[in-house]
Amino acid sequence: MRTDDLVRRVRGEADLTLRELASRSDLAVSTIHRIEQGELHPTVDTLEKIVRAAGRRLSVDVPVDYASSILGLGLAIRADLHAADPSAIVRKSAELVHRVAGAHPAAQCMMLAAEPPPTGEVEWDAFLGGLAEWLATMGGLETPGWASAPERFLGRGWWVTPMASMRAWEYAGTPVSLQRRGVYLHRDSLINR
Repeated sequence: MRTDDLVRRVRGEADLTLRELASRSDLAVSTIHRIEQGELHPTVDTLEKIVRAAGRRLSVDVPVDYASSILGLGLAIRADLHAADPSAIVRKSAELVHRVAGAHPAAQCMMLAAEPPPTGEVEWDAFLGGLAEWLATMGGLETPGWASAPERFLGRGWWVTPMASMRAWEYAGTPVSLQRRGVYLHRDSLINR
């Protein structure tokens, strides 16, 4: 929600005039009017004064966005590992792949640049390195340096899909950037259709 809409909404729900809200928040009427018109973007402190004066509490939430960047995906994987459902992680990865593919090259670079922290499982750390390399290659970009660190490679093979009957198919369709790290997941699983 935009700030101007938020201020108008809380003022309306509290049934306050501009003058009443200004008086209660110790701000100028013109300040609140300009915020409601979208002409002024308040600081968090100013917004908190306005919201408190309207009988509300300001709460800022910053959830992990797994589709915003490889860093966001890494944070989501770390949080999701307790669920032991690799298909949920693959779906989130596919959404990131889709978003990166639709972005401009400069945005793609930013989406891949920040190194995700360790997930808690070396397999997923290798997966993230391979995914970043694959996305960079598809976008004609340079692979981020962090993706080539030794901890982004496995010394053995790991199939993301635990079904042994799928291994030949997975192996045949795994992008090279994942294969060379010992991670096997068919590229079709990463393409959000």
